[in-house]
Amino acid sequence: MTPPDAATMRPPDTRRVLDVSVLPRTVFGHQGLIWWGTAGFMVIEGSIFVIALVVYFYLRLQVTDWPPSLPNPGLFYGTLNLATVLLSLLPAYIAKTKAEKFDLAGVRLWLTILVLFGVAAVVIRAFEYFALNCRWDDNAYGS
Repeated sequence: MTPPDAATMRPPDTRRVLDVSVLPRTVFGHQGLIWWGTAGFMVIEGSIFVIALVVYFYLRLQVTDWPPSLPNPGLFYGTLNLATVLLSLLPAYIAKTKAEKFDLAGVRLWLTILVLFGVAAVVIRAFEYFALNCRWDDNAYGS
């Protein structure tokens, strides 16, 4: 018997393999990657609010006419947007409970409703921007 040709010989497979068959296919809460991503997003958003507060006090100390002598903006669109976002908590909660029960049809339905709430909030926000009494380049309030 002759040894095989060197061109046809393959080295033994030395790749490391991790057996993940014991891991759950679906997780909820802090075990999931999406939970950590959402937590990081909340930290980033919180830091933006802290920066906005610092900028407010900085401008208050640096500018003589603070706040600028402009009429107060209307509250209708902002209040409507707040109500829309708060009402969207209900379909979000229902979608969460459907997901925990592995009800795919229910999750799809309530996520679709939730997306419609998001679209409504964006449209209301656009109307709110057009109803403002200053432009983005007028002063610190506008920017």
